[in-house]
Amino acid sequence: YYLRLRIESDSFPAIPYWWQQMYAVPLYPVAEIASYVGDPLGLAKLRREGTTTTAQARIDAQPNPFTGATELRFSIPAPGYATVRVFDPVGRMIAEVLPQQWMEVGRYAVEFDGSQLQPGTYLVELMLGQQRVVEKMVVVR
Repeated sequence: YYLRLRIESDSFPAIPYWWQQMYAVPLYPVAEIASYVGDPLGLAKLRREGTTTTAQARIDAQPNPFTGATELRFSIPAPGYATVRVFDPVGRMIAEVLPQQWMEVGRYAVEFDGSQLQPGTYLVELMLGQQRVVEKMVVVR
């Protein structure tokens, strides 16, 4: 992403006289900043697939079993906060694929890179408020 921030100094209050006398630098030295920024939360991989006709929340991995990467597909039957996490067989969280965020009704897909995982069975969890949906996914080599 390319982000540009422009600060219009006209909207700030006038610079006090004492500031002008004490400091040689302006009170508001930044006028414009522009830079490329990454996507630290990985949200760019989330995409909406369409509407849902089901009344229940669902989640699954496609393909399953998988070797490197898989796509986690889930349905949101009512608007609310959603979180997608992956747990190892012991129950430790190993990845928060989709941090908690507000989502509208619909079907969604998010990419999950499991190339660093050991072969075995893992659990993928979809949390919608107080509702929890859990499914198995299998990593093979």
